[in-house]
Amino acid sequence: MSVFDQNRVIFGLRRAGILHEDEPLNAQSLMASVGAIAERAYVPVQGRSDKDDLRLANEDLDKLTQQQLWRELKQAEFVAAWADVRDEWIYDRIRAVNKVMRGK
Repeated sequence: MSVFDQNRVIFGLRRAGILHEDEPLNAQSLMASVGAIAERAYVPVQGRSDKDDLRLANEDLDKLTQQQLWRELKQAEFVAAWADVRDEWIYDRIRAVNKVMRGK
């Protein structure tokens, strides 16, 4: 990644409120930033769509393949490890995915 691209990423993170102005960009702050982005992308929002509502209730898991379940588990574990706010839904999701994987 070029210096120009790095500066664009930093500017975008600061503009989104993920990285504060006075916070240096080091490995820890970068992983926290990635965690915040992952959390926003991963955690469904109630009422946004039928897909999100199914995910909130963990009713979508029976339709997923083993590979998709594994990917879902890894994504949930990543968000649980690095997200700023660890929503209880993430832990419920990890338990639900593990239960479905054992059943298949």
